[in-house]
Amino acid sequence: MEPAVVITGDPDRLRQLTERLLGLLRGPSGPDPARDSIRLRRTGGAAELVVTSSRHLAHIAGTGDGFSSANTTGTGDADTRVSIGLILARIITERHGGTLTVTDQPDGSTLTVRLPATTR
Repeated sequence: MEPAVVITGDPDRLRQLTERLLGLLRGPSGPDPARDSIRLRRTGGAAELVVTSSRHLAHIAGTGDGFSSANTTGTGDADTRVSIGLILARIITERHGGTLTVTDQPDGSTLTVRLPATTR
């Protein structure tokens, strides 16, 4: 049996982070059980929370060192809401000493949160 993965931090913010990531799977048409998933794995001294989504998120997340939250239409569309969720997820992740990356593939995106972890 694998040892438990323990992430030390603010439990409220870590719960919010998880809720934001799960929210990404609830797109306009809901999750696609055949292609959407979330998994937790241990990699060295870190925990990785990996979200695979049928939605393409990299264009929403932007490129470079920051995420784009631009909405020039002023309508508050779904992309803007997802972008704000990704910004908050990144802030929470970084305040816990981790990283958040978004990678697009032909059939969707993979979002990886990597946080320092210990075993119990």
